[in-house]
Amino acid sequence: DDIYLNSRTFLWPNELEQVLELSGYRLGVVRENLEVALKEKRAAFEEFLQSEKSKMEAFRIKETKEFMTVDEMKDKCDAIEKIMTVLENCSKEAKAINRDETLLQIFVTPFPILAEMIEKMSPIESLWKTAYQFEKCYEIWYYGSFEELNGDLIREQVDVMSKSIRKLIKTLGGNMQAKRIADQVRLKIDKFKVILPILDSICREGMTDRHWGLISDELGQPCNPQLYPTLCHMIDIDISRIAARLEQISNAAGNEFELNLQLSNMKSEWRDVSFELMNYRDSDTHILAALDDIQSLLDDHILKSQSMRSSPFIAALGEKATDWENKLISMQDIMDVWMLVQSTWMYLEPIFSSEDIMKQMPVEGRNFKTVDKTWRQIMINTNQDRRVIQATDYPKMLERLRQSFASLEGVQKGLNTYLERKRLFFARFFFLSNDELLEILSETKDAKRVQPHLKKCFE
Repeated sequence: DDIYLNSRTFLWPNELEQVLELSGYRLGVVRENLEVALKEKRAAFEEFLQSEKSKMEAFRIKETKEFMTVDEMKDKCDAIEKIMTVLENCSKEAKAINRDETLLQIFVTPFPILAEMIEKMSPIESLWKTAYQFEKCYEIWYYGSFEELNGDLIREQVDVMSKSIRKLIKTLGGNMQAKRIADQVRLKIDKFKVILPILDSICREGMTDRHWGLISDELGQPCNPQLYPTLCHMIDIDISRIAARLEQISNAAGNEFELNLQLSNMKSEWRDVSFELMNYRDSDTHILAALDDIQSLLDDHILKSQSMRSSPFIAALGEKATDWENKLISMQDIMDVWMLVQSTWMYLEPIFSSEDIMKQMPVEGRNFKTVDKTWRQIMINTNQDRRVIQATDYPKMLERLRQSFASLEGVQKGLNTYLERKRLFFARFFFLSNDELLEILSETKDAKRVQPHLKKCFE
């Protein structure tokens, strides 16, 4: 068997030509069948396109009523959507045929009828979609409750529809019926744009009973969303005759609302802002740490509050804005004094922990112990509720801190006097710093405390 297979291998070059010829014949038959099938498919598709074109033309020239309901417009849009779906499927079919033609390396059919149909129907689709969208929205805007509407969003939508319809009028060409419909839609949009400022004013965020009272005074009759809940009602009572005053009142309401929102946002930002505390020298006493972020937020909000106070609309907030600004300033004052007390207390606490110092400075010692008790109680309260708003809201906290700082300054002054007196008794102590001298004086019974500083005293 192996010898036979080996012999067959040497004979293959002679047989290869016959195999190639047979394969070419078979390929030609397959190609011919594919071309015939593709030709039939293309012919059927072109016939289908011609049929759809006739239907489309019949739809385009079909007379449209001058006045249509929203439901009738929706039916029109649905019919157009079906046509556009057919055209979309036709585009996919045309691409598939062109792909097969490319693979077979034959002429690629352009299908001009399909391109023409798409070109004609696209603006018609946009026209009816815009018309239906406006009519549907108009029902809501004109007859719906204006308290649920957003004036800025409505203005944006109307501007988009207005630009779209004007562009369509230019591109509809000789289709007079479509241009007539487009002109009707444009006129409706333009007519609505005239009363849009009224709608924008009455649905403005921030309109309160006080503002509606001012509008009622201008109209000479009661006017509010409960009596007249729609734009249609407002037009019926001729609110447009006070349009200028209405806009002023509405703008004031909007600005007052924004100020109130800013105030609420600032308060919300502080809701979860807390002091960061750390233990002092491995004890149970805490001290403040890392105040940079809190200080930055406080500076920002004080500036915002002062800016709000300069607004001509701030009076509507009553005392809320003033109370909040005063609260922020109070927080700033408390934190400033708090840090002064903390730094001074941290310097003096290890000094007056010495019994020798307490004996040598009894008055200052008693004063420090009084401040120490106040300080530790403040830090206990702060540790129990670390939120900045709460921690700075204890009764008379600023007054207590100021008194504590004044006492600590007195203690520090007495300490400096005490050290100067010791230096006068022994002039060599002038070579030592206050901390070095205190280290010696805090342990008068321990002579070894002097040894590390002897060299400096007798240089």
